[in-house]
Amino acid sequence: VTAYCGHLTLTVIGQEVGLQYVVRWNNFTDEELFLQDKDIPSKKKFVGKSKEPVQRITQGTAISHALKAIVGALYMDKGPHSARQFIHDHILSRDVNMKDAIEIKEPKRELSALMKRLNKPSPISRLKSETGRLSYAPAFVIGVYSGTEQLGEGFGSSIKMAAFRAGRDALLQYYLKEARDFTLPSIVDSHEKQATYIPTKVGDTPPRL
Repeated sequence: VTAYCGHLTLTVIGQEVGLQYVVRWNNFTDEELFLQDKDIPSKKKFVGKSKEPVQRITQGTAISHALKAIVGALYMDKGPHSARQFIHDHILSRDVNMKDAIEIKEPKRELSALMKRLNKPSPISRLKSETGRLSYAPAFVIGVYSGTEQLGEGFGSSIKMAAFRAGRDALLQYYLKEARDFTLPSIVDSHEKQATYIPTKVGDTPPRL
């Protein structure tokens, strides 16, 4: 979700449409805080004895908030359909490489836990092919299997590297499987009568509201 509509993503989208040239915002400077007899904040920015932090708004934050304000203005002025269409056209339509966003440190352990939850045989790595084992540039191809089903495949200059990539490939294939028939929470604001949001099941996790 953050990759699609997080702070940094919205900042980039806002800069692409030129919001940095039209957005205006006020911010505290060290001099202003000093003149107001307030402590100059460092990492934790608190005003005087108050526990409420001083929000230092950077240009990126201002651009991100401005884009959210545009969506809010569309919702208030044109209705939920226009706001939803704007989000689909300019935010959700962007390609996001989810493979790079997912960090898998121990694919073998995570894949074993997944197979256990699915009541399937434990994953086993098998060497499918190799070349140049004794040369300066060896290459190995490893497949990871659950019973007779191949879950993933990986290659590398060592068996350990290939097995790691095969386990990661198996997890990515399972969790990044594309779901086409699903509903969005914004359907409750649509023109359809008695429209209800049905959560989408992700992997082996149960859908929840």
